[in-house]
Amino acid sequence: MLKYRIPAALIMSAVFVGCLYLDTHYRSSLALSSFFAVGVVIVLREFFAMAEAKGAKPMVLFGIIMAVCLTFAHDRWCWEKWHNATRSVPDLMSTVLALCVIGTCALQGARKSPKDAISNIGITLFGWIYVWFLPAFMIKIRHLGVPGASGWNYDGTELVAITLLVAKFSDIGGFFTGRFIGKHKLSPIISPKKTWEGAAGGVLFSVVFALLVRTFYPHSVLMAFSFETVILFGVAMAISSLLGDLLASCIKRDCEVKDSGGAVPGFGGLLDVADSLMIASPIAYFFFLLAGARPGLEV
Repeated sequence: MLKYRIPAALIMSAVFVGCLYLDTHYRSSLALSSFFAVGVVIVLREFFAMAEAKGAKPMVLFGIIMAVCLTFAHDRWCWEKWHNATRSVPDLMSTVLALCVIGTCALQGARKSPKDAISNIGITLFGWIYVWFLPAFMIKIRHLGVPGASGWNYDGTELVAITLLVAKFSDIGGFFTGRFIGKHKLSPIISPKKTWEGAAGGVLFSVVFALLVRTFYPHSVLMAFSFETVILFGVAMAISSLLGDLLASCIKRDCEVKDSGGAVPGFGGLLDVADSLMIASPIAYFFFLLAGARPGLEV
């Protein structure tokens, strides 16, 4: 399994880092948003496929197209709201969201049978909330700046990287700790392999990694935060990552599938890789705001 996981993880990490570099170099967020849009398309297709296996009939093609539109509308909204863009379209996000809801209802109405209308509309709308809205807070984090550091453009990309790494170290710590010393089941029905020992290991790995970055990388954006704040951040990321993992497991168990798909060798579907970020992304965004970061800040 590891012989597939490691190369897949390295390739995805390289592409992700490349996108962050491009955005930093060109003072943009387009590369990250494009990376995010590709991920949303893959994960949303996996989600709809699981829903179809359950018997639902979501608006798949419409849902995917509108998710891409939402991604770039959100990216533009961040610039307009926080960076005084020369061309402002303040209602862009609300317009696209309204089109999503209206289009979903219209497509369901165009079907010959009203059977399961609420289910079909609901699963399409939930797909956007779960797959696009929650992880889209990563784009908002991209536009954050920390007072006293080098400015929003540099800090935002590093905050995105820190969020992802700390969350993923929780997954790594939970996996290895649970595998070697896990005995007490955390949620035997939803996720039988998860243990309380693994959860504790996830918290420990996240906290230690965040503290190591702050201690041994003097130019890290985490230097703007106290040790206590960094510890709390590690704990918050570990807990939210675990909740995201459990939520994905609950959805897969309800749909009676083991993996969300087969897009990523060694992992399963892309949702199986990104599930922890569904909850971790908004939690990280609000945590950074409470810790002193500000949208669009330039110092």
